[in-house]
Amino acid sequence: MIGKIKELNVKEPYMVEVKWKDAHGIAEWITDVIDWVNSIRVYANDIGWLLHKDSDCIVIASGRMQFDDGTTHWSGLTFIPSGFLVKISRLGKERLGKDLQSKKGSKVKRAEEPEVKENKL
Repeated sequence: MIGKIKELNVKEPYMVEVKWKDAHGIAEWITDVIDWVNSIRVYANDIGWLLHKDSDCIVIASGRMQFDDGTTHWSGLTFIPSGFLVKISRLGKERLGKDLQSKKGSKVKRAEEPEVKENKL
């Protein structure tokens, strides 16, 4: 049984590529269940920020937004049971926060807001 996650345990999330076996089903009548089970393997590949990893599962996010006040919002969350995992590969050396700082340690300046022109129909 998969336990509850009390807190995310990857303190500095980083990008990973995950290959995992997915569950699958069939909605038709068949007579040879063993043949069907042995004929189909479903593999998924995901790329995202690794937020949590333990003996039960991993949690990755496909998107993040980091704000000037230091808060981070995550989107596209995927929970994968450890028994489904085939391979986890770390991508590059980028780590959350460090990629948002310049070489001198100052924060990257925000881009100017684009001018939005009114669309007259």
